[in-house]
Amino acid sequence: MSSQTQQFYENNSYDLIKRYDTADMSDLHQLLTHHIPFKSKIIDIGFGSGRDLAFLNSQGFEIYGMDPVEVFVVQAQHRFPDIREHFEVGSFISNDLPFEWLTSFDAVISIAVWMHLKAAERSKAIEFIQSLLKQDGLIILSFSLGCRESDDGRHFEPLELQEVIQEFSDSGFTVIESICTNDSLGRDSIEWATVVFKR
Repeated sequence: MSSQTQQFYENNSYDLIKRYDTADMSDLHQLLTHHIPFKSKIIDIGFGSGRDLAFLNSQGFEIYGMDPVEVFVVQAQHRFPDIREHFEVGSFISNDLPFEWLTSFDAVISIAVWMHLKAAERSKAIEFIQSLLKQDGLIILSFSLGCRESDDGRHFEPLELQEVIQEFSDSGFTVIESICTNDSLGRDSIEWATVVFKR
């Protein structure tokens, strides 16, 4: 994630928390509970408002999270005070996680983050995911498709579904399911892909 992209989220974090929490994520949440076994240990990379973590927590999953924006991490620690140590500042590219997190997760999820990574960063990000997952673990990735214009400093990498699938396949992941959906915030110009991979 570029420094300008991170700066946007830091500068607008409080407004974004309110906005993201209003999105209708029922399709995604149904997909998560369909594929991830009950009571699994899950880490959300780039969790933002904590919306998806809150849902997973309510369904009985063991939740962890990592985000490069400190305000989001502090918000999660307040939202889940009994497990505040489960949330750390970090990203796919820049992280210093507790040793016990390595190879301990049944699933990694990352929603609306992958398109912020530059092409040269994605192989390192996939290696990082592999370092977190158990042998048969799942990665559920949701990202916007195609080109997106930005006038707020954020970087959006133009992504195609088959391109992302190929990158993960080359690293030993198998596709379990992939779907394309409209934008949950009602933006007509944005289409999303969500892919479930198994290690």
